[in-house]
Amino acid sequence: MPRIQPIDPAQCPPSVKVVLHRHIKEFGGHLDQTKASLAHSLPAFESYMGYCDLFRELTLLIGEKELLYYSHQVSIATESPVAIARFRKRLAELDIDPRTWKADEKLDQLAFFGTCVVKNKGRIADHIFRRMESYYSTDQLILLIAYTGQLIAMNVFDNVIETEPDSYLQPYLKPASELCLKIV
Repeated sequence: MPRIQPIDPAQCPPSVKVVLHRHIKEFGGHLDQTKASLAHSLPAFESYMGYCDLFRELTLLIGEKELLYYSHQVSIATESPVAIARFRKRLAELDIDPRTWKADEKLDQLAFFGTCVVKNKGRIADHIFRRMESYYSTDQLILLIAYTGQLIAMNVFDNVIETEPDSYLQPYLKPASELCLKIV
């Protein structure tokens, strides 16, 4: 049971409906449990949904399946069942099983970077950061770090309010022991 019930789109104020409709029109998808919970506060919703812009830009930079894999690994590190299931589903739609998919060295290093950001609360070793600098420009690193921060924040939000996974995510919920967290 979630600590905060998601907003009912049929019962929300017109100003909220406009923002929700605009978001769905621009980014596709639907109003999932996380978005419906965030919609109780338009400033919170708009702040967290900035994640979608970052996701779109990073997809162009590193590729969709690579970004989904990275996001899955970061979500495992944050122990967010909703996010893990969300990214497992998106990867499955691309016929990718994150437990067996062979990522290249650059993506493995990126996943390790994201995991270190989570586990060390952003305080990562210089050699790990330098490795990322060897792969990405300053502008790209800023985009990547901002996305990672937004993803972590969204996962923490879901964890704090105990967001219930949407029904379509149920087949992708797995115990953490069955998930893949690669440590490079």
